[in-house]
Amino acid sequence: MEFSLDAQAHVILGVAALLAGLAKGLAGFGSALVFMPLASAAVGPVVAGPIFIVIDCITSFPLARISWAFADRAAVARIGLVAGIGLPVGIGILVSVDQTMIRWMISLFCLASVFVLMLGLRVDGRLQRASTFVTGLLSGIFHGIAQIGGPPVLLLWIAQGHAKATIRANALLYFALLTIATFIIFVAIGIFSWTSFTYALILLPIYAGGLVAGGWLFGRTSDRWFRAASYALIVGAAIAGLPVLDGLLGD
Repeated sequence: MEFSLDAQAHVILGVAALLAGLAKGLAGFGSALVFMPLASAAVGPVVAGPIFIVIDCITSFPLARISWAFADRAAVARIGLVAGIGLPVGIGILVSVDQTMIRWMISLFCLASVFVLMLGLRVDGRLQRASTFVTGLLSGIFHGIAQIGGPPVLLLWIAQGHAKATIRANALLYFALLTIATFIIFVAIGIFSWTSFTYALILLPIYAGGLVAGGWLFGRTSDRWFRAASYALIVGAAIAGLPVLDGLLGD
């Protein structure tokens, strides 16, 4: 899969990488929710996905190591096992469904997820097992489609009343595992190319800079501002990535 990008696409990818790193450094999630709508508007989901996976896979190892001690590893394992069922289903949708339709799915799903998260729902303890299975399955499917498996699991953990530090650690560990699994599947089915790998390496320092800046902000925000900033980043990227706005991006 070879492709070439114009100057405007390079700028959009650079901005997407910076904002995605900022979101993940701040909240432990949201990198794909920010990167994929913007990058897909410039290069399409099938190209944007492999680029993001390489960036996120490389940075996942140190982040997972840091978060290991603070995460609820049992909760991460339960969700992760079920997500493994949905992951190949989502990847199958990615490579077989019209790319414009997938872009609409990405942006609308991101917007809907933020709306649901903002409702501040709580999960009844009697529904833990069922909610874990449904959450993991949806997360795996959407991660396979566009690496946006975060909203279902974040909704569950927020609904369970976890503190921001636990949510952030859980998310960092969970997405490290899911990203590595996605990388392996992408390689196995031939979605990757050396060109996408090269573009990912170019964007890696920008993404890493965003991670550092987001981590710095994390230690200086209250729970309220932590959630507000995360939601704002996701909503902005989702709106910018809507296919109806392609004219503004020069598509």
